[in-house]
Amino acid sequence: MTLRGFQVTDTQLLTERPASYADIAYDVIADSIFSGEFPVGSRLVMDNLAERLIMSRTPVRDALRKLAQEGVLESAGRRGYVVRSPDAEEIRQTFEAREMIEAAAARIAAGSGARAAEHVREAITRAQNCDVATPFGSYEANRIVHRAVVEATGNDILLEFFDALWKRGRSHSLYAKCFVDVGGAEAVGTKHADILRALAAGDPDAAEIEAREHVRAGLRLHGIATTAHTSTA
Repeated sequence: MTLRGFQVTDTQLLTERPASYADIAYDVIADSIFSGEFPVGSRLVMDNLAERLIMSRTPVRDALRKLAQEGVLESAGRRGYVVRSPDAEEIRQTFEAREMIEAAAARIAAGSGARAAEHVREAITRAQNCDVATPFGSYEANRIVHRAVVEATGNDILLEFFDALWKRGRSHSLYAKCFVDVGGAEAVGTKHADILRALAAGDPDAAEIEAREHVRAGLRLHGIATTAHTSTA
């Protein structure tokens, strides 16, 4: 459905546990940023958004603050918020933190061998249903697969760190071309094949190495080289 110009999916309005208005505002605004409706530099004004979303200012304010905390927006004072673009150093730090978390997760998950591999394989199948030709679809396909690796560890704290980092990664729009130039949705499986193979073999060393290299390859897509302190131990 459409709320005065915003596209809102049924799942954003009808879920097993009804989302709060702040959650709905967050999802809709974030997706609008991802889709390019609000490109970098766009100014978002609370009153205008509340009117378009047909809700009060409070949930919209909460959504904007959350997006600012995640690095997607920056405050412009009384002028509202501005869609920001992370600089190279912020991108590097985000990917370095991802490398530490996801490499450790792959090592732990490899201890479950075939069970972990099957969980990730199912995630790849789900991720291939995403529209990877869009920035959000490409981001979501990646997130689903990488999150499955962390889920396979059974470590809820590690999963919380993962989620926090990937929310910051929403502003790294280069995900838009992650799969498009290398085979579309089918590439979701191809690009994660080495990690999946190491998990299936129950090889912690190989799983960690493949996860590290995979994250580093993502950083190189931004034209940024990894630093020495992220080298494999």
